[in-house]
Amino acid sequence: MARDTVVVRDGAVVRDAVQRIRLGADSDGPLRALEHSSLNQTSTVQEYVETSATITRTMYDADAHHTADRAVRLDVPTPTWMHAPGDAPGSFALESALDELAEKCGIDPIELRARNEPERGPVSGLPYSSRKLLDCFREGARRFGWADRDPRPGVRRDGRRLLGTGTAAASFHTLAMPATAAVTAEADGTFTVRINAADVSEPGRGQHSP
Repeated sequence: MARDTVVVRDGAVVRDAVQRIRLGADSDGPLRALEHSSLNQTSTVQEYVETSATITRTMYDADAHHTADRAVRLDVPTPTWMHAPGDAPGSFALESALDELAEKCGIDPIELRARNEPERGPVSGLPYSSRKLLDCFREGARRFGWADRDPRPGVRRDGRRLLGTGTAAASFHTLAMPATAAVTAEADGTFTVRINAADVSEPGRGQHSP
C-alpha cells in the first residue's frame, strides 16, 4: 500500500484541528498576553485530543498565558498519534503568529523571540535543565546569512511561487516514567539486561543506555 493510503486507513492523519492564537505585546516586542486554543475532531466511540496548544506553555514568556485543547465528537474514525502529534501543528501556528507580530512591530523575528526568551518555564515556573534556543537561532542566522535577507514578506517570486527566508522553533516533550530492568551477571563475565519496552523504532523516543 502507498504511504498515504496506509496512514488514512489507520486514521493517523485524520486529525483535523482548528487553532486560534492571540498575542498581546508592547510595541517593542515583549509579550503581555499569549493565548492558544485548539479544537480537534474525535470519534463518537473514543476520545482523542490533539494537544496542539501544549507547546505554547513552554516556548515563550508572557505576563499571562492561556492554553486549551478541546475535542468535538463527530461520526468519523478515531484519530490517533503520528509524527509529533499536537506539537508539530501547534509549533507551526505559534511560530507563524510570532512572525506576524514581528512584522507588525518592525522587529527582526529572531530578536522578537530573544525578547521573549523565558528564564524558567513560563507556566510551570520550573527551571530548565538546559535551553539553547537562542544559541541555535543565532548560529543558524550566521550560517544562512540572515542579516542579508530581504525582510519584506511577499516580494520575492519564482513564477507563481513566493520565496522567502524565515525561521521557526519547535519542541517536543520528553516523558519520564517509572521503569524496571533485570540484570543478570553471566558466568563469562558479561551482563544481560532485560527490559519490557515498546516504541523503540522512532529516533529519540525509544530506550537509551548511557
